[in-house]
Amino acid sequence: MVISVKKVLMIILILCMSTAVFAQFNPDEHILPEGETVEVYIFHGQGCPHCAKALSWFEEISPKYPHVNIHEKEVYSNDENRELFEKFCYEAGTSVQGVPTIFIEDRMFVGFSNEVRDQIESEIQSCIVEKCEIHGPGGQVNDPLPRDIDPVDPKTETYHSLIGTLFLMLVGLTIVIYFGHKYAKRTLRRGKKK
Repeated sequence: MVISVKKVLMIILILCMSTAVFAQFNPDEHILPEGETVEVYIFHGQGCPHCAKALSWFEEISPKYPHVNIHEKEVYSNDENRELFEKFCYEAGTSVQGVPTIFIEDRMFVGFSNEVRDQIESEIQSCIVEKCEIHGPGGQVNDPLPRDIDPVDPKTETYHSLIGTLFLMLVGLTIVIYFGHKYAKRTLRRGKKK
């Protein structure tokens, strides 16, 4: 059975691309130092259906992100929470736009849909890796490392080094097979001419 070079190269290319699957985010690999948390503020209203969906979703994902501290603030019937909501919006450089409104780091998310949900989860993951600063009324809630310091877990670093090495080996193997095949073809052609 003869396997064409194109088929071999295609298989190697697929293997190279599939290594990205193994590099998915795992919150257990990016654990914040003890005592550090990601602060999430959810301003919601009693009876608001989108708020109920958001609160339900946060309750659902909370076991996945044990280092996320969720502050639920009902604003329809609680004047203190409404004032806090207005302060958050003011510091974000905007006005109250509606509920639910979710603050993570210096990001503000208004409303709740699948797209907003995905953006929120991405921001939470980013905060776990980069140690976000939460700017609420009265200053920072977290005291994070400067952004230019990359707190990397040694297990994660080793894992990513392994993936990088595997990727480079597959690329190298592809190059060797490609040029080896060309050399073999050229040698066979020269042998037939004699």
